Amino acid sequence: MHLYCPLCEKKTQVDYISHYKNQNPLFEERDLYKCLECNLIFIHPMPTQKDLDLYYKTVWTTSDEASIVYQIQANERVKYIARHISLFSGMRILDIGSGHGLLLDALKKNGFTDFTIYATDPSPENMERLKKRGIQVFPDIESIGDQQFDLVFICFVLEHIPDPVPFLSLILKHVKKRGHVFIDLPECDDTFKLFLEPHVTVYTLESLDVLAKKVGLIPIHSTGYGQRRELLIAENERLEIIKKIISVWSTIEDRIFSALSPEKAEANKRRKLYGYYKFDDEGTGRWWIRAIFKKEP
Repeated sequence: MHLYCPLCEKKTQVDYISHYKNQNPLFEERDLYKCLECNLIFIHPMPTQKDLDLYYKTVWTTSDEASIVYQIQANERVKYIARHISLFSGMRILDIGSGHGLLLDALKKNGFTDFTIYATDPSPENMERLKKRGIQVFPDIESIGDQQFDLVFICFVLEHIPDPVPFLSLILKHVKKRGHVFIDLPECDDTFKLFLEPHVTVYTLESLDVLAKKVGLIPIHSTGYGQRRELLIAENERLEIIKKIISVWSTIEDRIFSALSPEKAEANKRRKLYGYYKFDDEGTGRWWIRAIFKKEP
């Protein structure tokens, strides 16, 4: 069978993977296929960009209370980048799909204070949050104008993009020569998530490398990280009642800690989160991928 692959940008031979697991009607009657040339897994039929834009503006919402998980992820991203490239004074940084703008806090927490940060986010709610934090925010990349940046973050974004090559190519127009791009996204999350919505593509390290090469990015470092995928798959196969018991006990434990030792409550929660998510554990067959690239001069 041959279908149009959004990464190869042509019809290629594909294998059927599974039915697409969704909740919203927009994603009904769709399946997942794997391109045998680039290994990208993608939804078919692909939703239109117009339908996806409407979905993110009217259906997709985030809580006002940012999860501690996202705070830790932002902090680990900055630590990872600092290990592989130099973060210098006066950097201009662009955060694509910024959400709550937690990157700002993570940079400061790790001692990087002399920078200017900009952001894009399609959600009206998130745009208001970012503005209140003093971050200049744009609804999309096209609104940025001719501004150039030293470092661009693309975190948990590419899996939502139906046309990754033109999308990333457009971003690179705003990256300075020898500037850097950091990408963070799930790996093979169709294998362990109960619902894949609203992801329209599923990446591996191999397919991410194909995308980077197509747009002219030079790899600096890439790795899988987080909890082992085999354990995530096994967890979803447990009986729901067992999962609920574990969740209830974890909540009780958090409340006990908060009552007996409020100053140690957050440290205890972070310890448990690191134990489960394995944010700082790198290897193959993991929850996520992270990679740093350099723009060709």
